[in-house]
Amino acid sequence: MEWQYVHRAVSDAGTYFDGVEDALASEFLLSLIGVDENITCKYRKLAELPDRHGGLSLSNQTTNSKECYKSSTLYCSHLWSALRGRVQYSTIDNLEFQSEVMLEY
Repeated sequence: MEWQYVHRAVSDAGTYFDGVEDALASEFLLSLIGVDENITCKYRKLAELPDRHGGLSLSNQTTNSKECYKSSTLYCSHLWSALRGRVQYSTIDNLEFQSEVMLEY
């Protein structure tokens, strides 16, 4: 999704997604599920679950942006260091570093 790119590229982008989250919780999910009640707590957590667990994979964009930015920054850090001339680029080192980050996040 496009907002994931923004979260991975812009530090603390979650503050700009308050309106999106409000619309998802108060309008989109209400219409999708067909209920006439406030779902911010009750159904919103279920919608965040991955589809393989019965959810909709609609993560809360206001709360997970810091983690997305941090993981993306760490994932690319070996490549960035090589581009800046700080380390000698090694495909093996890059893949190992990326694997470590993927396990952590």
